[in-house]
Amino acid sequence: MVKTVTFNIHHGAGVDKYFDARSNWVDQPAWLAARLKMNYVFAANLDWDPLETLIDVDGRPCAPEATVLVGDFNALPTSAEVKTLTTHLTDAWPEKGFGLGLTSPVPLPTKRIDYQLHSAQLATTAVSVPVSFASDHLPVAATYSLS
Repeated sequence: MVKTVTFNIHHGAGVDKYFDARSNWVDQPAWLAARLKMNYVFAANLDWDPLETLIDVDGRPCAPEATVLVGDFNALPTSAEVKTLTTHLTDAWPEKGFGLGLTSPVPLPTKRIDYQLHSAQLATTAVSVPVSFASDHLPVAATYSLS
């Protein structure tokens, strides 16, 4: 079983690989991952032009193993960006989520722009949007098993 969670740290405001008084000099992603007993990946990003690429090695896709892509995509489920991703990956929310899965803005979300996507090698066993006011987005948590 694999458990994943998204957590939006308000576009990484003030993040330049150093910590500051706002976070009480704490590496928040590392702190959160340690308490959840999970690994983490953090990258501050803003509105950059989208990148589209297909990577293969000798004509074969280079990621035949199970894949999970999670995060704040800043795009609605009906957007071209999300539709492109979901031609290759499955959106966990429609599979096992209840309700609309709205994630932004907190405290009264009106949009679903945070996602848990996975490859066909995985099956979603659970997905939820836990209530948390620690960010301007609600997290999305999912559990997967190998298909």
